Amino acid sequence: MKKSTLTLILLIITSTLNLLSAQDFWEQLNFTDTAKIWCFDINSQNEILVGTGEGFDYGRIYKSSDLGLTWSVFYDFNGELVSRMGITDSDKIYVSKGSQSVVYSDDNGVSWHDIELPPYAYFGINELLCVGNDTVYLGFWEEDGGLLIRTADNGQTWDSLFRTHEHSSEYIGDILVANSNDIYLGLGAYFPNMGGVYKSSDNGQTWEFLGLLNHSISALEVNSNNDLIAGVRGAAGNNSSGIYILRNGLNEWEPLFIGRTIEDLLINNAGHIYFSSSWPSGIGRSTDGGDNFEWLLDGLSGVGIEELLLDNEEFIYAKTPPQSSSSIIFRSSNTTVGINNNDLLANEIRINPNPFENEIFIDLVQMFSAKTHIRIINISGQIVFNQSVSSDVSTIKIPTEHYPSGLYIAQFISNSSTRSYKLVKP
Repeated sequence: MKKSTLTLILLIITSTLNLLSAQDFWEQLNFTDTAKIWCFDINSQNEILVGTGEGFDYGRIYKSSDLGLTWSVFYDFNGELVSRMGITDSDKIYVSKGSQSVVYSDDNGVSWHDIELPPYAYFGINELLCVGNDTVYLGFWEEDGGLLIRTADNGQTWDSLFRTHEHSSEYIGDILVANSNDIYLGLGAYFPNMGGVYKSSDNGQTWEFLGLLNHSISALEVNSNNDLIAGVRGAAGNNSSGIYILRNGLNEWEPLFIGRTIEDLLINNAGHIYFSSSWPSGIGRSTDGGDNFEWLLDGLSGVGIEELLLDNEEFIYAKTPPQSSSSIIFRSSNTTVGINNNDLLANEIRINPNPFENEIFIDLVQMFSAKTHIRIINISGQIVFNQSVSSDVSTIKIPTEHYPSGLYIAQFISNSSTRSYKLVKP
């Protein structure tokens, strides 16, 4: 009997280890609301804020401080859906309620203040982008075309930067500010002779058309070579949706990945290009600057993906569109800059064993600062280990025999950075 029990335990542990070795790229987060997810963003503390709403109900912002393991209501807007959100470098939060009003909070959501929009901007807010500590760009889908406006004083004054006329199906698809003066605009459209990409090199005073007419632009990114990359949701005539690149110093767009309905683009600090697609549904990646792409579908459950988000630790978050039947948030199982769960940062921290059973050894090869705070959080958001260590400590032993089986997050917090790693007890 004992032998059979031991064999069963070994089989369970072996199965768990095999499962971990074939870990999906994506994992679904246990988001608490049944309302539609419209937007999300990350603040400087690496907290995730998610805006929801459905019709005139469930207009709330939810917050997670533990990489999406647990969620709490951050603010309830009493039924007004949260359609767009942006967070400045100083953690000021801007929110579009519905599609025609904007509010902001500069005290972490304790109080909210209305922003008065200019009278010519009234139809529909389609994009909201925060830059620096106090600059906000709003992109509209107006009755006669796309409109871009900007404020640096919470709406006391507005700059009207860009507008198209007599293009009723044209709208601001994406806004990209590459440096203090270069602004890129991607225009979405549903009819021929519209859409494309524009650039201003003088902070929005004048604009140059860069091409991709008859392409509905959904996303823009600039890589380390200053190449401009565009995601195309749809195209008119003989043109194709997909991913295009305008290489620095050249005038012709080059297709990188064609035949996909691109919803969003993202470039991490390793220079890898990630894209989301609503058809075929999924997320893909290029690790060589766009020469080759691969699908990253494991763990996505076959649903359409709209928006991508990169947090301060290079984890990627993805959400389903609000029009979908399911409101789901996914997160990459690991950070996307090469940190492995088993050897972690070889020149900074080693955690062994992982998966663990009765104890964990943490080797602090390179401390972040004079003092580092270490805590371990369980799947319910409870802190099960909490300790500060000084720079003369190189190894910590943590007894874990009383920890229930499940997923844990180990956080290392210093004055300059925060790192989080996933741990598993079978």
